[in-house]
Amino acid sequence: MSGNEIGNEYAPVISECLRLNSAITSMDLSSNKIGNEGIQLISESLKFNSTITSINLAYNSVGMEGAQILLDCFQSNSTITTIDLSHNNLSKGMERLYSKLTERLSELDIVDVDFKKVEL
Repeated sequence: MSGNEIGNEYAPVISECLRLNSAITSMDLSSNKIGNEGIQLISESLKFNSTITSINLAYNSVGMEGAQILLDCFQSNSTITTIDLSHNNLSKGMERLYSKLTERLSELDIVDVDFKKVEL
């Protein structure tokens, strides 16, 4: 589903798919212009999904609010082992986000939170 620029508009559909489908193990939602609102909906389903192990949210519009929502989700969902949040709007508070994600490093295989500018 990468590169479709679906935005927040189709986040409810993605969320519902995550709720109903127990066969999906990896989801690439990169380059879809998904913002904090969409992340909220997707995260609610991810909290209860026990099959997704990898999620790519690179090149979206996830800000620090969305990152906090995802952190809460990842703390509830221990099956997610690969997370890509690179190239999002995570400049402010990056240190806190990275710190929280690395607390789970023993459980996470890959954490990519690459960013362009940092204001710590």
